[in-house]
Amino acid sequence: MYRAVQQRRLSARTLQGVLEAMPRVARRREIERLVRALSAGAHSHLERVALTDVFYGQPFSDLLRQHTLVVEGRRCDFDMYDAATRTALEVDGAAYHSTPAAHQSDAERDVLVATLGIQTLRFTYRDIVERPDWCRAMAAAVLRVRARRQGSGR
Repeated sequence: MYRAVQQRRLSARTLQGVLEAMPRVARRREIERLVRALSAGAHSHLERVALTDVFYGQPFSDLLRQHTLVVEGRRCDFDMYDAATRTALEVDGAAYHSTPAAHQSDAERDVLVATLGIQTLRFTYRDIVERPDWCRAMAAAVLRVRARRQGSGR
């Protein structure tokens, strides 16, 4: 389903409509949870886990999901972005971030967005799945420090 949504062959709204039209669906709660995650911007299983099990509630409620900026002509898509602190959170699964070319592209993008004062925090699949409390604590700490520095009072 994630791939179909990414490729715009399916939307969370369409899935929601199907669920409403079919009151009896096997594994309904699981599908409803998936639809909520897709609606909130999750584009992969890892992003859903990060969204629902790690980066939820305070201080993550103001994060923009799947936020896009264009910097020097390059499109930069952030898994999560806090505009007040200019902090991007990325969850890096092996499917898109494991090759040398992907590492190079990620590093170049991080340097490029740093020219705008944006700090990128990267969390691996293993971090999100095995150390969710650590991920949450580290991201919250960075958001706090950057909020104080920028006077946004978070």
